[in-house]
Amino acid sequence: MTSDKITCPQCHFSFPIESALTQGIEEKVRAEFLLQLQDNENQWKQKFSAREQELEKQLHAQREVLQQQAQQRARADMRMELESMQQQLAEKKDKLAAAEKKELDLLKKQEELEAAKRNIELEVQRTLTAEREKIREQAEKAVRDDTRTELESMQQQLAEKKDKLAAAEKKELDLLKKQEELEAAKRNIELEVQRTLAAEREKIREQAAAQAADQHRLKDAEKDKQLSDMKKQIDDLKRKAEQGSQQLQGEVLELGLQRQLAEYFRTDTITEVAKGKRGGDVIQSVNTKESHLAGQILWEMKNTKAWSDAWLEKARLDQREINAAVVVLVSETLPKNLTRFGCVEGVWVCEPNCAIGLAAALRAGIIDVFVARAANQDRGSKMEQLYQYLSGIEFRQSVDAILECFSTMQEELESEKRAMERIWAGRRKQLDRVIQSTAAMYGDLQGIIGSQALPDVKTLQLPAAEV
Repeated sequence: MTSDKITCPQCHFSFPIESALTQGIEEKVRAEFLLQLQDNENQWKQKFSAREQELEKQLHAQREVLQQQAQQRARADMRMELESMQQQLAEKKDKLAAAEKKELDLLKKQEELEAAKRNIELEVQRTLTAEREKIREQAEKAVRDDTRTELESMQQQLAEKKDKLAAAEKKELDLLKKQEELEAAKRNIELEVQRTLAAEREKIREQAAAQAADQHRLKDAEKDKQLSDMKKQIDDLKRKAEQGSQQLQGEVLELGLQRQLAEYFRTDTITEVAKGKRGGDVIQSVNTKESHLAGQILWEMKNTKAWSDAWLEKARLDQREINAAVVVLVSETLPKNLTRFGCVEGVWVCEPNCAIGLAAALRAGIIDVFVARAANQDRGSKMEQLYQYLSGIEFRQSVDAILECFSTMQEELESEKRAMERIWAGRRKQLDRVIQSTAAMYGDLQGIIGSQALPDVKTLQLPAAEV
């Protein structure tokens, strides 16, 4: 795209149009990026401060635990040594030198304990400092990575916006060129038409001046005859076009209904009636779950602007010809006093959008009638056969076999139940041991590390007292 420029009429300063269009976007993107960067930095500072406070709390708790343990050990050692010294002093005064030596040893041990305590505090401070430095480096690295990723994403979005702007400008230029070309072609066509009309007018004027009145009258009669013939041809073509369009729309409606019926009722057989053959448009053979033919539904599609009662008589004749159980006439225009669907003189009439629902209802009725007829067929002979079967030996043997199977299954179930109870009892004891061992281990860890350092386990806590 050529870089066009805009020049100020006062100071004659020029700048490219692209910078004027993208400057506001760049400033907005830069401001949003700086705000996002500041928010990220504040969030990382808050996280670092919270982590530092948590580490200081842990260090303080560990320091107190170590101090208490050291003091307890020192007190215990001092108590034992003093008791021993008093006993030795009471029993043997001549071991005073040994007692003083032991006292010196105790003092040395106390100094060693204090030195160990200082070493532990120094090690904790070093660990805390290293942890702080590690957290600071991780936070700075995460901020740099997020900043780099967001900057690359914004640069990519800015480049995409520039490309889209260039494409839009190019498309606009192409549209303007095409519009100018169309306008030029339109002006040329109008000019050519005006020239042709002017030439034709001049030609007609010359012919009219040269011909006599009789010839002029004859020519007018011929023109009237031609106009009449042309008007009649135009009317015939319009009528043929409307008939072809209605026929095409009817075929489209027929194909759509056939496809919907095949999609919704997959167990049925949907057959299209050949063109020019009597019997409607589509035949739906309703099949039961056992693939028995229960009956047929004949479908007839009409796509016209006016309703005709003659369609009903034709639909009934087509129904009787193929011996269908129900005939349905689908039409965009319904008879008077009929809304959406209904039965008119033995023929079901409905709108196209109600065809599937009506088909489902009619299909259910056909299947119910078929099942009722099949149940009532040869009812007396079936009852006699059923009585003979129930009073025969085969039925008694079948019942005995069923009872034997039930007894065997019940015994197996009882044995499985006893075995499972034994297995469950063993597993229950193992689970109790695991829970007791876990609780004991958790108590030991609490005694060593401290109850504040370990997280609370809900299942190992006492239930809260009800208020």
